[in-house]
Amino acid sequence: MLEPAVIASPKPAFPKLSGAAWSWIGIVVIGVVAWLVNNSSSSRPSSSSASRSSTAPSYSQAPKPTRPQFSEPQLELPPSGEVRNYSAKDKVAPLQIRSSSGSNYLVKLNDSTTGQPVMSVFVRGGQTEEIEVPLGTYVVKYASGDQWYGYTHLFGPSTQYSKADRTFTFSFNGYQYSGYTVTLYKVRNGNLSTSRIGAGDF
Repeated sequence: MLEPAVIASPKPAFPKLSGAAWSWIGIVVIGVVAWLVNNSSSSRPSSSSASRSSTAPSYSQAPKPTRPQFSEPQLELPPSGEVRNYSAKDKVAPLQIRSSSGSNYLVKLNDSTTGQPVMSVFVRGGQTEEIEVPLGTYVVKYASGDQWYGYTHLFGPSTQYSKADRTFTFSFNGYQYSGYTVTLYKVRNGNLSTSRIGAGDF
């Protein structure tokens, strides 16, 4: 079975990340039904009866809002391995990230307790990057795409966002630092599942 993988290991070594779990979104369509209400009233038997009918009001469909056209200029890709730090903690534990060609990645580590970002690293497609991260337990998220529009718009409207379905603890046992190898593509017998997330959850 082919899935992404994670490998946990002491500083010299690293674990793998795997698989993708998809979620389905159901769409509920609500229709508006117009109907005809007929009210009839009859007078005395000797008089003729008159009937009145009311017609359903007509509804005009509001125009669908149009999305603003994306017009940000395309930028040069950042260097592979470029790190942005959001924490002053010492970076001591190893993290290796492997990618395949075809997509570029912005990988982000968020504190598993506070949800705050700790650091991010840009990885160009086909590259393997080795960095050091602060001790702690993190949620690993990544955005992927082809063309780069900067750290605000990332890979533009086509950016795909994913999150690992488990957390990663980087630790020190008194003798060595333990870290991981994360593989951002499917490998045989991969041991890490991921889920798609929205841009607001990245």
